[in-house]
Amino acid sequence: MKKIFDILRFIFISPEFLVAIAIYFILPLYPDLLVFIKTKFIEVYKKEWFLGIMIASLLYNYKVGESLLNPKSDDNRKLLKRFPEYWKLKSRIYYSLILPIISACIAIYSLYDLMDKNSSCAITLLLIAIVVTLITSITLAIANLELRDILI
Repeated sequence: MKKIFDILRFIFISPEFLVAIAIYFILPLYPDLLVFIKTKFIEVYKKEWFLGIMIASLLYNYKVGESLLNPKSDDNRKLLKRFPEYWKLKSRIYYSLILPIISACIAIYSLYDLMDKNSSCAITLLLIAIVVTLITSITLAIANLELRDILI
C-alpha cells in the first residue's frame, strides 16, 4: 500500500503534472497567446519536429535512466541496489520513460486535430505534450547529476 501511495504521490505532485495543469487552465485565458503560438511556432515548423522532440526525449531518458540504475562502478552498483528505497528510483525512471510515450500520443492527436479543426484545445494539448516531455528529461538529468554527487 505504501508503494502505491508513493507512486500516486509522485505522479500527481510532479513538476510535469503541475505544469501541465497550469498550462491547461491558464493558456485558454489568453486567446491572443494561443494565436501567437499557433502562427509563430506551430505553423512555422514542420509537424514532424514535435514528434522528433518526444522520440529524442524517450531515447535520452532511456540512456540516462539506464546509467542511473546501473552505474559503471561495481561498488556503486552494489551500494545502489542495497539502498532500501531503490524501488522509488526505479519507478521514477519507468515514469520518465512512459511520459514521452503518452506525450507523443497526445501530440499525434493534437496535430491531427489541428489539421482537421484548428482548435485552441489542440494547440494547448500540443504545448503541454512538448513541455511535459522536456521537463521530464530535465528532471532526469538533474537526478543523474545528484546521484553522481551522492555516489562519489
